Amino acid sequence: MIIKFRTVMFSFLLAMVFNAILFAAEPSLQWDPATGDVTGYKIYYGTSPDDHSLTVDVGNVLELPLSTLNLTEGNTYYFTLKAYNSAGESRESNLLIYTVPLPGDSTPPLSPQDLTAQADGANIRLSWSDTQTDVIEYRVYYGSASRDYGLPISTHDQNYIFYNVDAQKSYYFSVTSVDGAGNESGYSSPEVTLTIPEDTSGVGKSVLKWDAASGVVDGYRIYFGTSVNLLSSSVDVGNVLQYAFENLKLASGTTYHFVVRAYNAAGEGTSSNVVQFTTSGDITTNVDTLAPVVSISFPTSDAFMVVDVPSVDVKGSATDDEGVVSVSWINSTGGSGTASGTTSWSTSEINLVEGINVITVKAQDAAGNESTATLSVTYTPPAPPAPVQWTVLTQDNFESGWGSYVDGGGDCSRTSTKYSHQGSYAAQIRDNSGTVSSFYSAQGVNLDGPGYTELKIEFWFYPRSMESGEDFFVEYYDGTRWHTVATYVAGSDFSNNSFYQEEGIVLTKGAPYAFPTAMKLRFRCDASGNYDYIYIDEIIVSAR
Repeated sequence: MIIKFRTVMFSFLLAMVFNAILFAAEPSLQWDPATGDVTGYKIYYGTSPDDHSLTVDVGNVLELPLSTLNLTEGNTYYFTLKAYNSAGESRESNLLIYTVPLPGDSTPPLSPQDLTAQADGANIRLSWSDTQTDVIEYRVYYGSASRDYGLPISTHDQNYIFYNVDAQKSYYFSVTSVDGAGNESGYSSPEVTLTIPEDTSGVGKSVLKWDAASGVVDGYRIYFGTSVNLLSSSVDVGNVLQYAFENLKLASGTTYHFVVRAYNAAGEGTSSNVVQFTTSGDITTNVDTLAPVVSISFPTSDAFMVVDVPSVDVKGSATDDEGVVSVSWINSTGGSGTASGTTSWSTSEINLVEGINVITVKAQDAAGNESTATLSVTYTPPAPPAPVQWTVLTQDNFESGWGSYVDGGGDCSRTSTKYSHQGSYAAQIRDNSGTVSSFYSAQGVNLDGPGYTELKIEFWFYPRSMESGEDFFVEYYDGTRWHTVATYVAGSDFSNNSFYQEEGIVLTKGAPYAFPTAMKLRFRCDASGNYDYIYIDEIIVSAR
């Protein structure tokens, strides 16, 4: 995408404005050279229309790749441009916006189709079609010359009304689509143009007009009433410079007093001068056609966010000239409900699924007018914690001796045999003579001091001449007594003359297994004679 600037004039004082948005493979800012003595250009930008606290001096070039700026994925940025020389800087240009796509999705949606513009008195009604399911927002671009647009208007509907536009003036319109990852389509094509004819019917000619306020202006509010000291009614008319009296609910044959105030994110400006207007005797009350205004302020006022939790609480506000009657929500991945409150509303624990969740909040008034605000939440579950690694406490293969163990007596031996799983030696136990038919830990192992909570015992064994039902045990000493932690029975757990691997007896700290400062293990045979053998090899004891 190339965000292009149009140069208006450059002399002692510098003046520049943005042009259109063009599309290319690499997002960048690009502008035409200014005339006159130019030393360089500065780009000012931020995350709201009135916040340009970030700046970069790009020198005397005509293009800046957006990749050189430290922009956050999913955030919307507002850019202005100033040229400069030894005499100073130019005035700020008008504003352009750019939303940084989220990772994993850089493909823009398709442009809206079938854009039409229809005159309705002093209003222009736009409508278009779009069947894409991942589109969360439309941006309406307009201006007084072809492809010469200002800051777009955001809407979540497939229509938009411009109220009280100037007659006999041509307007140009295009619409773009924005998906949940922040990618914006190209302009709708063809561009639509419309001119409002002059009203010669005598109807609707009574219009309240005002001059544009200086500084950053988000819109205007009209305050009115039947006494100059009691302007108790108001209407937010948006960022326009005129409004027809017939759109207000005024009583017939009554004198009203009006003032206008500009507003932005910082609050309202001072009141204009007071204007007086008396309605005719046959004026009728208009039907309420003004939709509420709804906004999301928590967990963010941005259009996109990334979380690693499976649900979010959402809060915000809603206003309407006649009062908001309900606020509801729906999640694109499933789930819907009614928020608590209206002018200040909230809803808790909206469940998310992994990926993009588009939460749409809708405010509705008593006349059925409604408007929406959306929040695109990308849920990325946190990676599971890495497993705690096992620490090997003892490892014995009996090749050079008993290692960590001692023999229990005459029915146990360390022997060179073909029944060792590796090397030449294995521990042999036979018969059922209790401790004599066993081998056990020579020294106690401290499990308590290091704070271990799990113990694992691994080994290989080879049974020979064991009769069905005969068995052997692995036993654990907790500092007070021995516990049998595993029993291996001939005929059900093993057959003779084969190698078997015990991949891990795991004991967890807690009843019935205390983890003492001097833990011991014992391998004990429970056969029926001196020719019933169990060969044990490669014993690994680990903890974590």
